[in-house]
Amino acid sequence: MWEVSTGLGGELTDADLRRMRRLGLPALPARDSLRLLDEALDAGAAVVVPVKLDQAALRARTDELPALLHGFARVAPRRAAEPESGPDLGERLAGLTGPERDRLLLDLVRGQAAAVLGHGGPQDIDPLRGFLEMGFNSLTAVELRNQLVGATGLSLPATLVFDRPTPSAIAAYLGGRFTTSVSVSLDEEIDKLESALSAAAGDERARAAARLRALASQWGGDDLADATAQDLFDILDEELGTSN
Repeated sequence: MWEVSTGLGGELTDADLRRMRRLGLPALPARDSLRLLDEALDAGAAVVVPVKLDQAALRARTDELPALLHGFARVAPRRAAEPESGPDLGERLAGLTGPERDRLLLDLVRGQAAAVLGHGGPQDIDPLRGFLEMGFNSLTAVELRNQLVGATGLSLPATLVFDRPTPSAIAAYLGGRFTTSVSVSLDEEIDKLESALSAAAGDERARAAARLRALASQWGGDDLADATAQDLFDILDEELGTSN
């Protein structure tokens, strides 16, 4: 892309230019473009593309580059990274209260949106402002969706930004997706508990049944509805833990 204010280049917004620089494709000054064009005409090669590449930016985004650009991102050999040992997002959310989950997911969406637009951080993104009003287009909308897929581990629709047009709307959608995931996980834990009780000896099973009745009494209808998965896991551990 030529660095000019007319023609196709004149249609680019500041957000578009920041995105191009972030992808390692800064605009090419007109003087350099004309010089490279002359050299291409003299070279006689079948296909020549005059383009300015930022190799540092390309190397920083090798996992997202089109195949055509991979050869230009010269990455030095390195040892395989150690696997991360920290909890994933779903595990972190399971241990939070409802308001805490909402804040974490909203900060996540705002942070990813800020990165796509080239802003300083999540504080620069109004949670109630529309993405299109912020300067998102079809390309940056898909980029944001891809970033959120990587950050959450969820399968998200390509039309996410258009279906849920504000950061708050996407955060609420993600919250619903993770709530469903946590519910499935809790059901799996209860299934495991049921299997363990079926295999237990008679006295041990009777003792566990008494504790479960006490647990059901402690966590009545309203309390159970408000409890997080982590709350229930903690109570199960406390009530059904191995006695000394």
